[in-house]
Amino acid sequence: MNEFKVDIDTILASKLGFEAYFVLYCLYTKNEQLLLSYCNKCKKINTDIFKELENSGLINIKINDKDRIYYELLSLTDKGQSLLMVKTDSVVNLLDSTTIPEKSEHNFEDFRTYYPSSVKEGYNTRRLHGNLKKCRSLYEKLLLETTHDMLCKCASLYYEEKYNSNSLKYMQNLETWLNQKNYIQYLDDARQLKETTNKTIENTNLDAI
Repeated sequence: MNEFKVDIDTILASKLGFEAYFVLYCLYTKNEQLLLSYCNKCKKINTDIFKELENSGLINIKINDKDRIYYELLSLTDKGQSLLMVKTDSVVNLLDSTTIPEKSEHNFEDFRTYYPSSVKEGYNTRRLHGNLKKCRSLYEKLLLETTHDMLCKCASLYYEEKYNSNSLKYMQNLETWLNQKNYIQYLDDARQLKETTNKTIENTNLDAI
């Protein structure tokens, strides 16, 4: 069971409502499941709340859509991070350690298995995983705006697209794909895939009422 203690004085001082604070909490703990469960089982969170958090400098919204807010494109700013900083008797007291993802969830080596290491070009082989240090850095940077799971799904969809169109030889090297943030092109398909594999979540976006 997920539980957290709320410091009302902090909410009042920052002029945040409960739902705004709840959004920050879920982003801080990287608990997408909890936020989606609330939206599906209780009520959908109005997009104005996300926009207010962005205007207050507490979150970033990668792609600003007036009608929909996607969890994968949300990230805390340094200001938002400091507000939710966990300390003894802090604003947020995590009682369920499962709310904080383990490091393995954001494992670069796991992500690489979804992206082919090389492709054939005639009689030659072209490596796609060249500068691993740079690739790792780009991968970790993208985790500030999306999740390990979504990056893996998007990389897999990119590979399938090239494979099905018989154009594997045109695949970008991993560094370029990460640097250009091409995962965004496959987010909608990745969300649909997530819906079919996770029956407990009816919708993967946080539509406004």
